[in-house]
Amino acid sequence: MRIIQTFWTADFDPLNYSFGWLRPEHNLMSWALSCLSIREHYDEVVLYTDERGKHILIDLLHLPYSEVNVAYDKNLCLPQHWAYAKIKTYSVQTKPFIHIDADIYLPCPISEEIIDADLITQNEEKGTEYYRQMMNSLIQESNLIELPLYMRNNFIQDDSLASHNMGLFGGNNLTYIQAYCEEAINLYNTNRTTCSNGNFNLLFEQILFAYKAKKEKWSVKTIFPHVYKDNGYTANEFCQLDDYEHKRCFHLLGGHKRNRNLTASLEEILITRYPDYYKRIVELFPHIIQRGVGNNIICIPTMNDDLPIQSYIDFLNKTELEWSKLSWEDLFEVEKRRLNGKMLSLEENRLKADILIYRNPYLRCFDVPASWNETELQTIRKRLLANADVPVERIAIIPTLTSERRKEYILHELESQIIGLLGKQPMRISDVLNRLTSSSEEMRTLWINEIRILLHEGLLTTTTNTIH
Repeated sequence: MRIIQTFWTADFDPLNYSFGWLRPEHNLMSWALSCLSIREHYDEVVLYTDERGKHILIDLLHLPYSEVNVAYDKNLCLPQHWAYAKIKTYSVQTKPFIHIDADIYLPCPISEEIIDADLITQNEEKGTEYYRQMMNSLIQESNLIELPLYMRNNFIQDDSLASHNMGLFGGNNLTYIQAYCEEAINLYNTNRTTCSNGNFNLLFEQILFAYKAKKEKWSVKTIFPHVYKDNGYTANEFCQLDDYEHKRCFHLLGGHKRNRNLTASLEEILITRYPDYYKRIVELFPHIIQRGVGNNIICIPTMNDDLPIQSYIDFLNKTELEWSKLSWEDLFEVEKRRLNGKMLSLEENRLKADILIYRNPYLRCFDVPASWNETELQTIRKRLLANADVPVERIAIIPTLTSERRKEYILHELESQIIGLLGKQPMRISDVLNRLTSSSEEMRTLWINEIRILLHEGLLTTTTNTIH
């Protein structure tokens, strides 16, 4: 199957514009993981882009597309009407294809049942008040939208608008696809001067397709078999990259692109699976360049104005200076071990008594002064996304290769005991348990769970390989 992707930059600079992501570098990391994961399974992976997109993805990052088409310029359409570029890409295809957005990753190939279908989308959607309000605002802005007769009354009146998520779209019936593209392009050109709102994308791409498919009685196969509410795409089902090896498809859509935990997971996947591409990306961003890249220089972050606790600021800055002496290779090795431990912690049956564990060699701890008042403690809790009643007595930090550059974690008493017992030399889990507790099965289970958490957070590491 021919896989295609579209990167129309609208003349925005990808090194400074985030395209909806938390940071610009995350957009490029997503492009890399999307292309590279698809390329694992398909030989024909084709990019349609503009000169700026080609310069970034091909000339600088060297992403392994089998074919690159510089097909668009900055005058293609209004910048907010990005879906039009995708439809133009669909319209020029002369053999079966699947178009995959760059926020979709494929750990596994698409099933043959889907590949052989006439039409393919990610999933069918059930419109709620969320889509209805978006379309109402579009109608109010434009005063009059010229629609195909078959959908005019339904579009105005239906509480639940028909739609398909077209993060993934294509199929084998090019006659159907061309008919849809022709109508979508006509709808766009007819209304583009009055519909400047970005919500117009939803109408001429997803809603139009759903109504036309229903009218023509087209059979549509979907990657995800369920019908999802338009605002029902949960992070757990679509975006949880901790489960990367165990799911067939991920889609970091919408507001999930700005979730710090999810973007950190995106970086971790690239670090472990495609480190060379990760390094190429971060080297494009001097202001956030990682430790060990280039001249071994880091930028010490400016702390938030709402963090008045100077002793903690001093501790962070002192530790950052210490870590600045680490090379990329040093940090990459410990990062692989950290992620080994994280993956091990997710597998219930893998954490056995004979596994060797030890402290992250770069872990540093800050003991909270007794003089801190409740306001200062709450500031720390807020910063570290902890519940308001969590005791704050000790904070552990470790360096990471992600854009956050470090992880901060509030330790409780049991975790502090484990860390205090372990050093740079590995110990078997069974030996750790014998040192910590009596033979009570209940206590051993409790300690095992604490070890699992510390491995997941990267404060402990392991010699056991789960990443290759």
